[in-house]
Amino acid sequence: MSRFPEEPYEMTRMGRIAGVLWMAAATISAIAAFLPGSRHGPIGWVLAVCAVVFLYGLASATQMIRWDRASIEVHAIATALTFPMIALAVYLMGNARAYVEPLLVVPLFYSAFFFPRRFAWPLNMFLLAIAGLPLLTDPEAIDQAFLPRYLALCVGFIATTWVIVELRERLISAERRQREMASTDPLTGTGNRRAFDRRMRQELAARSEPGRAPHDRPDAAGPADPRLRRLQGHQRPFRPPGGRCDPARGRRFDDGAAPHRRHAGPGRRR
Repeated sequence: MSRFPEEPYEMTRMGRIAGVLWMAAATISAIAAFLPGSRHGPIGWVLAVCAVVFLYGLASATQMIRWDRASIEVHAIATALTFPMIALAVYLMGNARAYVEPLLVVPLFYSAFFFPRRFAWPLNMFLLAIAGLPLLTDPEAIDQAFLPRYLALCVGFIATTWVIVELRERLISAERRQREMASTDPLTGTGNRRAFDRRMRQELAARSEPGRAPHDRPDAAGPADPRLRRLQGHQRPFRPPGGRCDPARGRRFDDGAAPHRRHAGPGRRR
């Protein structure tokens, strides 16, 4: 199946959405710690974990972390590195009876929707393993009926991941087909003006990145690619010798002559 379109604005959007989700989870977890009936570890540790998660989400949402420069592989690795923080939160906030357990569906949906199949499944299996850690860390997990709940959670995680991954691949396939139809001439099968403009913007943006040599920048004596230079030369406005053009109508007028006096030669009138 085709890969997810790794474009800078897509990477930025993924970072922003992840940041908002992390901030929301941290805020809800901190508030729920003070509600009646919630079981958790030392409140100082709980609030410290919530603060770290919130600050990480804030940095992602405000682009302090430049996700636009990261590939989809880097995003997947960064997402996996945040899962131990989820494990710590589950341990501090109730363990087998953690009140943050329902929030595990948030990273589940995020991983299944934004990452391709080769990353979505490993990430969600890792998340599922973290959700089962109370079986090892809480001696009262069996008495609190955690095992049947975890079995149901496994089935729900696997089914949800499968559905979202399949739906996502269908959406990407349909979007790619629509883009091909919008940028391809139906008669010849070649790229149309929209494809040319998109390619031109990509080339110019690539040559205007910070850190490039001055002669590689499009604002310094033209583009570095000789093909783009030729295109730039062809885009200069046409001016007929000895005359001027009306750009609105494409008509030529002789400078200094009346419109009805256009001569084909000496002594002759058209």
